[in-house]
Amino acid sequence: MLYCYACNFKTNSKFNFDRHNQTKKHEEKIKTTNALTINKKNICPGCGKYFNSTGGNYYNHLRKCHIDLSQHQEINNLKSETKIKELEHQLELERMKSSFQQVLNNKELNYLSQKHELELELVSNKNTQHTQHTSNSNNFNQQINITGDNQFITNKKDILNVHFNKVIDIDTFTNNYKNGYGLTFDESRILLENCKMSGIKSCAPNLTCFLKRSYVRQYKDIYGTEPEPNEIVLPFILNDSGLRRHYEKTNEGWNSTTSMDNIHKFIVISNDLVFNAHKQYIPISAYEKITVSNSLLRLNNYESLIANSKKELTMQ
Repeated sequence: MLYCYACNFKTNSKFNFDRHNQTKKHEEKIKTTNALTINKKNICPGCGKYFNSTGGNYYNHLRKCHIDLSQHQEINNLKSETKIKELEHQLELERMKSSFQQVLNNKELNYLSQKHELELELVSNKNTQHTQHTSNSNNFNQQINITGDNQFITNKKDILNVHFNKVIDIDTFTNNYKNGYGLTFDESRILLENCKMSGIKSCAPNLTCFLKRSYVRQYKDIYGTEPEPNEIVLPFILNDSGLRRHYEKTNEGWNSTTSMDNIHKFIVISNDLVFNAHKQYIPISAYEKITVSNSLLRLNNYESLIANSKKELTMQ
């Protein structure tokens, strides 16, 4: 059955249907129909059927329509509730995004603040070391005599054991640094980024600062009090500028050694902590590891330690 909705014309013959579509009456009807705007008030809300007017036929149809109008209303209500929930969900997502962005901004500010503090700390250490080297380079090649507790001390090892006996031993310090007292997230990020941008030469100064921060935390938990500035001493001290020997604090006291194994451990542990936080290692070769270890010793030397100490020294 072929049907022309505009003219209400029906036929089973395609030939007759094509002839009808070419008539002037059909063309005028099509133009009139296209010019009209469908009034939504004339559409059945149940089945969607359109009526030319809201007369008797329209209302008779509404009474007989097999689709339950109340059900249709419930569907509309359900759609409205769904839309509201979608909007609420969208608003919640926006709030979460805003909150997350704020957290990121705060983290970035904290990171930049720590990086700035580290730079100031490095500059301060560099200036202090320069001043100490200028004033003490000639004197420290001579014998050092320290008077304390009615005893005369004439060698470096005895000086360390008498005046720096509270320094945390190197095994305890290393184990704590590896487990719970290591690099913070921001410290590991600074170490990684500085090594990438400035090369491996920046590793030792940064790592020295971070090791001292770890030492302060460990000291406070072990002794229950904040260490004095002259008590922040890492458990390894360079003996001479030739890097032939250095001192390490053990359970038995300060002892001289030529082994670099314990110094290398700090580099390996630090690199593991960087990887745990950022899923990438600091690229460092075996030769560069030795270079960093030597730099760590130079930054923690006997001359600087004595110059920083508040104890009464007599230089002869």
